[in-house]
Amino acid sequence: KGFGKKKDTEGKEPGGMTGNGEDGQGQGQGEVGADVGMDGEIRDRAPEVLDATPTAAPRRVGDAPQVPGEVTDRMLGRMFTFSGIPFLFGLLLFPLFYYLQVFRGIDIPSWLVYTITFAFIGASLFGITYGLLSTSAKKSETFMGMDEFTKNVKSMTNKEDE
Repeated sequence: KGFGKKKDTEGKEPGGMTGNGEDGQGQGQGEVGADVGMDGEIRDRAPEVLDATPTAAPRRVGDAPQVPGEVTDRMLGRMFTFSGIPFLFGLLLFPLFYYLQVFRGIDIPSWLVYTITFAFIGASLFGITYGLLSTSAKKSETFMGMDEFTKNVKSMTNKEDE
């Protein structure tokens, strides 16, 4: 209760509102209200930006770097290809195994169904990661983007060639 809020010596938040919740005021962080200065003048108070780390400066939305649309399109294309195809196979395996067991009479152990389906859906999760890491700002020579993937993994794990 009150984590991250600034309080003065009397236990009140700036602006004279108590943060105990009894009066229904002062509940949320970043409230907009009026602040009374030492000279008695009422000033508008902007929402406070609170952060759990004391050294972190608040980031504005406009400060974030923008990814070019061409790079985003390549990234999404690779993500859909390398995650969508295995996921689709993973979903289609259940009806296939059902058909083989019920209509063809082939006895398939349930652990095999679960293992194969899990492998395809796991490959789909890896495909999302691969699609992100195999894309760089420069246009790739190959569709697969394996050289970008290895370069990005090395830079993430700090194992750059010197």
